[in-house]
Amino acid sequence: MSSRIIYFSAFLLFSFTHLHSQKLYRAEGSWQARWEANETREQAYDKVIQLAIVNAIESTFGKFAIGDFDMRMDDAHVNYNYIAGTRTRGIWVETTKGPFIKEFTRVVDGRYGKENETWLECTIEGMVKECVGRANIEFSALNCPKKTCRQTAFNDRENLYLYFRSPVDGHLSVFLEDIDTVYRLLPYVNMEALSTVSIKGDKEYIFFSRDPQHEYDTKYLTDRIILPAKKDIEYHKLHILFSDKNYYKPNLSDTVVRPGEILPRSMTTREFQKWLSGCRVIDGFQDDWVKISVEKK
Repeated sequence: MSSRIIYFSAFLLFSFTHLHSQKLYRAEGSWQARWEANETREQAYDKVIQLAIVNAIESTFGKFAIGDFDMRMDDAHVNYNYIAGTRTRGIWVETTKGPFIKEFTRVVDGRYGKENETWLECTIEGMVKECVGRANIEFSALNCPKKTCRQTAFNDRENLYLYFRSPVDGHLSVFLEDIDTVYRLLPYVNMEALSTVSIKGDKEYIFFSRDPQHEYDTKYLTDRIILPAKKDIEYHKLHILFSDKNYYKPNLSDTVVRPGEILPRSMTTREFQKWLSGCRVIDGFQDDWVKISVEKK
């Protein structure tokens, strides 16, 4: 089946009263981290923000003890969440104040005498909920349609593929965050009426692949995602949204068709975060994400 090629260059209001949701708690966190020499400003800032969020969650629900580090409900669900490589007992639902970041210098003893180090301090406030019954999903952003392909780091105009597997049936959607715009990648462009795609438990999926064995549904065209780099290196956040219950999509702009390319439906980052905050209060809904880079060679 042929496939379209996609290049990249109002908030939905609805009631959650019919859905069971957990209690939300106010949380405050702060963290200091050294700005490493091999980190860009964006990477350093993102790191300290995520660590401040971890601190806020741990201040509210406590840290994992060694005895319950691998605490599970059953083979399909876990009672923890991953943030910045750390397992936490809670989920960050919404940022209400901040993040506020300041840079400062520390003088340390170096190999050749006194040296200056740049440090970042982040403070943040928000709403959190306890992590209960989270599906133990697997996913990878790939540069070719195989699990063994290179992950997260892409070269200019390489294809993006997504490996996904869930232990339970559910509903999936995928968004790409690019500074102030968020594009919906899944469901595919010609699945406009769908909010999510249905997932079968224990089945392995590779999305955005034209290989017949990866075809999600032959009734729909498979979108092919190409990632160009306008700068030497660019960073994007790929959001993988999954729930065992179906959920509603946000309001999105129309698809933009240009000669030789298509821009998928989109929304502003601000609108996306508002919609996402509403979804996060639903039991079983989870927002996982991975940072990807696109570099000119």
